Amino acid sequence: MGLTAQIANYIVSAKFEDFTPNAVFAARHGIIDCIACALAGAKEDLTGILVGFAQDTGSGVARATLIGQGMKASAPMAALVNGAMGHALDYDDIARPFKGHPSVVCLPPALAVGEDVGAS
Repeated sequence: MGLTAQIANYIVSAKFEDFTPNAVFAARHGIIDCIACALAGAKEDLTGILVGFAQDTGSGVARATLIGQGMKASAPMAALVNGAMGHALDYDDIARPFKGHPSVVCLPPALAVGEDVGAS
């Protein structure tokens, strides 16, 4: 089994109980941070441009929320707009081991797809 298949298998088989309290704590803080950063970025020019693009293109069925916008868009468009909002002010969290911003990369697509498919 290749690495991608191993990661996918882990993701689909993992249960909440499998995670340590420290991992749950870190995840919760990443989620809160990402949503707060997206709300802070909701009024940025970039957000207005992307929301206008989402409205103009009308791509897909609007089933995923655009954070702080009072509207929905397709899941891919919501992931794009929400991710851009979350990073617009560059206040998002950082994971020092790989020098990246994990929440803004992972959370907006997960929320958009989850909402699109009706996940809990």
